[in-house]
Amino acid sequence: MPESVTTDSEDRSCVMSDLNMLRGPGGCERTEAEYRRLAVLTGFAFVGATGIGSFSLIQFRKVGS
Repeated sequence: MPESVTTDSEDRSCVMSDLNMLRGPGGCERTEAEYRRLAVLTGFAFVGATGIGSFSLIQFRKVGS
């Protein structure tokens, strides 16, 4: 989820996808910063983030591996 959501069609597409995940399997919407915090708390280090269309790929690596 973008930190600041706009009415852009790309942001709306992301929001609708997230809403479907919330509605179906009970997922949770998170921003990149929230994923980073969760990763650090569980022993992972941020590697990078890449935009892939209306989605993002966020990479982490286990610390010490």
